[in-house]
Amino acid sequence: MSTFDTMAEKIIQEQADVIAQLAWTEAAKVPGLLIDTSNHTVSISDADQKSVLDRLVNRYDLILGPTSRIVSKRSVASMLSSLPNADIPESLR
Repeated sequence: MSTFDTMAEKIIQEQADVIAQLAWTEAAKVPGLLIDTSNHTVSISDADQKSVLDRLVNRYDLILGPTSRIVSKRSVASMLSSLPNADIPESLR
């Protein structure tokens, strides 16, 4: 599992704490994300992993508003600090 796969999974899990199963349902609609809802695992199939994470964060933003962006950022904050700035998705800056 790549760093970006792990980040996507953490974001979804944190959003699920707020909106339950709907978090997984909405994540499954994000192009480039492969979701196994039975095992709650995630992988990114798109080569542009940053864009997939941006789409995921933006999807929750559409449903829940700006608070969801804060939840997303907090869920991966420890991982972001180890990434070069160029690798951090815009929605998580």
